[in-house]
Amino acid sequence: MANLAYLKYMEYIYILNYQQKGSAMRTFSTVELTQQIGTVTHVASKEPVTITHHRKPRFVLMSIEDYEKMQGRGRPRRVYGVGETPPELADMLATELEQRINDGSSDYDD
Repeated sequence: MANLAYLKYMEYIYILNYQQKGSAMRTFSTVELTQQIGTVTHVASKEPVTITHHRKPRFVLMSIEDYEKMQGRGRPRRVYGVGETPPELADMLATELEQRINDGSSDYDD
């Protein structure tokens, strides 16, 4: 029983160490995933984690809430033809362009 308590304590310390590292996505190998499923899923419930296989990133594990948020955003970058641009986006672009032309300001160096 003492060994089980010690393992749970070590798992908790392991989680804390991962949480204290920088803002980069946490990384686990597939071996760590199979050996420490509780730890990996606990971290993944807080933030997405990378799962590596043969030291190369292969998968991302995340909570269902993070996944649903990501899916709800849709495609962040999309190219439209002139006739395909949604009206609300075309209005927003036209307004911004007119404002920049009228102000004579430019954020770009020519």
